[in-house]
Amino acid sequence: MLEGNFSLNSKCPDALRDVMEKSFPEFYEYYESTCKSNQHLSGQPMQDPFGERRPNFDYTTQLRRLQQIKRKLDAKAQAEKSSEGETSSEDNSEHDNKLQS
Repeated sequence: MLEGNFSLNSKCPDALRDVMEKSFPEFYEYYESTCKSNQHLSGQPMQDPFGERRPNFDYTTQLRRLQQIKRKLDAKAQAEKSSEGETSSEDNSEHDNKLQS
C-alpha cells in the first residue's frame, strides 16, 4: 500500500497511511534482513499444504520494492524537514521585523 499512488479517491484512510509511513522505518531492518536471509529461496515454488497452486518465492523483487519504498519515504521526510526549516526561518524573520519596527 505504501508504494501505490494515492489520489483523492484512494480507499486508504489518511490515518492508516500515516501509521504505515511512521512504522515502516521502525521495521525496515527486519523486513530487509528477512528478504536477504531468504533470497536463496527465490525462484523456488511455494508449497501449499492444501495442494493449491502458488507462485514462486521472489525475495529479490521484494527487497528491491522495500528499498524503493524506503527511498520514497526518506525523500518525503527530508522534504518535510526542509519545509519545516523554511517555515521556522520565515517565522523568525517576521518576528525580527516586528522587533525592529
